[in-house]
Amino acid sequence: MFKEYENINVTFDELKNKTFSKNKKLKLNVTKDGILFEFLLFFKDTSKKVAVLGSGAFDRNKMQPPVFHRHKWFGDFDESVIIFNDPTLSLGDINIGWGYGNQERHFISEIGDILKIIYQCLGIKTTSALYFGSSAGGFTAMMLASYMKGWAFVNNPQTDIRLYFKTHVDKLKCVVYGDENIELINIRSNVVEWFKKNKYVPRIYYAQNLTCSHDMNKHFLPFLDQVRHIDERYFKGKLTTHLYADKERGHDPLEKRETLGIMRNIFKLVK
Repeated sequence: MFKEYENINVTFDELKNKTFSKNKKLKLNVTKDGILFEFLLFFKDTSKKVAVLGSGAFDRNKMQPPVFHRHKWFGDFDESVIIFNDPTLSLGDINIGWGYGNQERHFISEIGDILKIIYQCLGIKTTSALYFGSSAGGFTAMMLASYMKGWAFVNNPQTDIRLYFKTHVDKLKCVVYGDENIELINIRSNVVEWFKKNKYVPRIYYAQNLTCSHDMNKHFLPFLDQVRHIDERYFKGKLTTHLYADKERGHDPLEKRETLGIMRNIFKLVK
């Protein structure tokens, strides 16, 4: 899969001195305090905007981490593209990690810290990044957008990972955090609690299939109820909802063509 990519291996401390080729597929491997963070990169010399894509669930019977969903989309963007793997997936037998990390470290924050350095190397402003994902990738997109002060486009995301299907949540608990430190679990599990911690609600475009009852009742509606109680000073943009009804697709995301069309429209607003 990665034969066509230029492989770059650095430590976190070495990253700030790295230069990146433009218009070329790159695989960046950053070692930070014993954890490997992996990214696929494609930087355009014609744009100072970037799309950052996260991944959802995967099937361990068909593949093993690292997981880079939508890596074939590189050529469909006018902007630079970064796709990140979630190191949580390597901690045990789980197929969704939500960027949770381990008991000591929050991988969403550390992915964000690496992205900040990459942006600095390329002269990209943090406010010029659009984070996209569906399902678990939508969760990480909102978390990163808040941490990085960027934009988010999400499709049928989880907004509180503890309200996802019990089998997946129990696996994550067993592998990662157990039942300790309830405050820490709240902050890492619920996007609204994360917004409060950062004192920053990013500009969000939220696409939700009305016919997916689990998403509606467990994530979308609770999210709206919780977010409306956040201090208004934390809102840095609008929350725009795109509601649609498609029984056949259910929790599956919008088709690629429609997804890319929405992203192009959002990028017109990104400075």
